[in-house]
Amino acid sequence: MKRIWLAVLVLAAVPTGIFAGNTSIVDQNGDGNSQTTFQSGRNFAVTTQRGSGNHAETVQNGINSISVIHQNGTDLSRSTVQSGDFQLSSSTQVTSRSGAGSLHQITGGNIIRSEIIIEITPED
Repeated sequence: MKRIWLAVLVLAAVPTGIFAGNTSIVDQNGDGNSQTTFQSGRNFAVTTQRGSGNHAETVQNGINSISVIHQNGTDLSRSTVQSGDFQLSSSTQVTSRSGAGSLHQITGGNIIRSEIIIEITPED
């Protein structure tokens, strides 16, 4: 399995009040996909799933955090946990076989921590 991991730490004064409340958008195409979102504070989450048997979970505690999960394949699993404020997470899984991963972020203040994870599993 090839795994490409990119982490970016950006200091920025992000205005508060980006979000009026919690928002979760889910777009699924396939059979047996599942997605769960738990949010407290003011956060935004997007999950797209293509394929079959995929599972995604997003947990956000804090304010002004964004999580994006994209899965394209079969039997993929991704868990993202963001604790703190001003977090950005983007995760893409593309494979023809099973794959799993998790991402945890903890921080506070006006710091944006961004992690982009792309997992590609080639066919045999």
